[in-house]
Amino acid sequence: MNTERFWRLWDAGGTRRRPTPTIALDLPACVPGWLLRASAAAVASGCGALFVSTPIQLVAVALAAVLALFAPHAGGAAALVAGGAYLLGTAEVAPFDARGFVLLLGGHLLVQLSRIASSTSWTGLVEVAVLRRALGPFLVIQGFAQGLAVTAALVASRTPTATWGAVVALLLLTSLVWAGLRQVRSGA
Repeated sequence: MNTERFWRLWDAGGTRRRPTPTIALDLPACVPGWLLRASAAAVASGCGALFVSTPIQLVAVALAAVLALFAPHAGGAAALVAGGAYLLGTAEVAPFDARGFVLLLGGHLLVQLSRIASSTSWTGLVEVAVLRRALGPFLVIQGFAQGLAVTAALVASRTPTATWGAVVALLLLTSLVWAGLRQVRSGA
């Protein structure tokens, strides 16, 4: 007796549903999606705390943190960073004010975390290798941006020695960008 005929007789003419197989995935080290979203909300709160001076700004920062937690999106993160940069740019601050450098770092981190978290559900997992792969370009861009911020602060200070410092900073920045681009291209 062949197997097809056996199963036809066994089912007695009805359709038999076979049980769905259990699938198990063995993943390497992973970060939960809720942790990425919570990290984005914490970074949004920290970036917002740099420039809050009125109650309406506090409400805007709280709303941005809630949005980063429940609906992360790189565009929303970029809008928060642009708002913070505008408020810091219009305020009377010293050229080497640490808030500008911290906002630069936190804003870039917020955009990257929101980009990754937006494609992950709360219960999803993101491999650490994915985050590690994004670290190289992040550091290169961050080095370039921080170097450019230092150069801008040197130029804004308007002292005679700062002009030579800006030239040296630009040369170092150019070599950093060149080395960073080589690293990113060789890793791709």
